[in-house]
Amino acid sequence: MKKLNLIQIIALFSFSLSVPSVTLNGQTKISPQHLLSLIPEDALIANRAGLWNVTETVWASPGAKPVTTTGLVAERRMTGSMLQEFLRDSAQLEIKRTDLLTYNHIEGRWDYVSYDARVPLGLMPAWSTVKGDGKSIELSFSPLSLPGTGNAISGQMLRMDQTISYTGQDSDVKDQYFMLADGTATRWLAHRYAYNRRNSQITALPAEGKSSRIDEIRKRGTLRVAVVDEYPWLKATRNGDVGPAFEGPAWVLAEEFAKRLGVRLETVDVDFDGKIAALNSGNVDITIAPLLVTPERIKTVDMISYSLAAQTLFGKRDNPKLKNIKSIDQLNKPGITIAYIEGSPQGKWLIQRLPKAKKIAVKGNLADVPLNPVLIGNADVANIDKFFFAGLAEKNPGLVSIPGDFMSSMEFPLPIGMAIKKGQPVFLQWLRAVNEEVKWKVRMEEASILAAKKHE
Repeated sequence: MKKLNLIQIIALFSFSLSVPSVTLNGQTKISPQHLLSLIPEDALIANRAGLWNVTETVWASPGAKPVTTTGLVAERRMTGSMLQEFLRDSAQLEIKRTDLLTYNHIEGRWDYVSYDARVPLGLMPAWSTVKGDGKSIELSFSPLSLPGTGNAISGQMLRMDQTISYTGQDSDVKDQYFMLADGTATRWLAHRYAYNRRNSQITALPAEGKSSRIDEIRKRGTLRVAVVDEYPWLKATRNGDVGPAFEGPAWVLAEEFAKRLGVRLETVDVDFDGKIAALNSGNVDITIAPLLVTPERIKTVDMISYSLAAQTLFGKRDNPKLKNIKSIDQLNKPGITIAYIEGSPQGKWLIQRLPKAKKIAVKGNLADVPLNPVLIGNADVANIDKFFFAGLAEKNPGLVSIPGDFMSSMEFPLPIGMAIKKGQPVFLQWLRAVNEEVKWKVRMEEASILAAKKHE
């Protein structure tokens, strides 16, 4: 065979590079405006946004008995032309799995990537070969490596395909088919996610004349809300000048109220003592500044509950009395002194919960934490809402919580809510109905705030 010299090689290489250009020049050019008009595929996935109940079924091997998991919730939201899904456990609200789906207008195919926090597979990208028929999408994944068993680092290659079937306006299915690289060419349905849309019925706004408060709000054009920065329910943002002034479940719920009323939010800053006073003075329509829902409080205002607080105890890490204490029950003995806020519901609970321990009542309001008696040694432990302990420990590194996993505590659970002035039954009924409709959106916002704090 005749060898090619360097000039000939360069010439051939240059020709090969020019071929794609010739091919592209022969194609019809697509304008950006035309790309934006290709919306059927975008509309297909945009219609799937919202909250969905999910049932997950797994077949571990060909012919294996199915293992079914219920109680999962998927939140789907659109970002531009991309649909993102977050799959969570309805009890713990931890994200189990997320995926992204979008139609690539230029390539004429679907792009997809998923990540499952439950398995060590990393990012799992997939693509379709065609755009589909509008009723289903066929995706093929890049080859995956399943982790092996035992102490040695090993694995097995796996091929995976996924079919997304839109079985109705309020239902769809994701079927995942596996094929192990074991020489048998056996393909089986290994994973199924069955989705059913949560009730999307929207509570009607009361007709004009039914609620003087609603009529006044709509005429004014603003929903006036009392606010105070209180993590995690109503957290002031750092970019208030360019975006929302707050975030958190109370803010998400207030935004939903304003959106449905067709008005904007108007915030009124208050302190702890002004949360209820702002209602009584008529300066605000709703106090969204977080409030404990207590028997005493609901005698004076009507409340809309959206979260749940619980108590944990804390003390100094170097306190020898706490060295082997793992649970609150172990604090119920005469040698332990507990500080609490005088007249608080939490104090009444502690007296009943730990009757054998000595108690110290400290003057203050319901938002105060009896920290000083612990720091100076007058008390061994004190109570605090579990959501507040992480922030307290950051400022006081020598503190320890009891139990150690303070966020799991369900000791003395009390609802957290927002309040309106009494004597507004139609307004109250509407607020509570809207709250019920969007409670998962509100709970997911709370979970997101807590997760962000955990990773700061």
